[in-house]
Amino acid sequence: MAIKFGAHHKREKTLFLVIIVALAMGGVVISFFVGQQNIVPLVLKPVKPLEPNINWNILSDARLDKLQPLQDIPALEGKPGRDNPFIIIGTGESQKTPEGELE
Repeated sequence: MAIKFGAHHKREKTLFLVIIVALAMGGVVISFFVGQQNIVPLVLKPVKPLEPNINWNILSDARLDKLQPLQDIPALEGKPGRDNPFIIIGTGESQKTPEGELE
C-alpha cells in the first residue's frame, strides 16, 4: 500500500469530505420535501361479525342412525419401526445387522 504525501493527498481528502457533506445535505433536503407530502391515514371500518346460524335439525337426521362406532386399534406386537429407515421397502436389498440378516 503506497503512502501519499503532498498536495494531491490533501486535495483528495478535502474533495472526499466535500462530497460527503454535499450528499448529506442533499439527503436532508430531499427528506424535507418528501416529508411535506400530505399522507392520508388509511382508516378501515371494522367489519360486523356474522351471527352463527346453526342448523340443529341435522341431529335428528336418519343418516346418523346408520353410523357405526370406530373399531379399536389392537396393541402393537413386536418391535416398532425398522432398523434402518433409509432403506426403501420392497427393493429386495438386504442388510446385515448384529441380529442377523434383514430383508
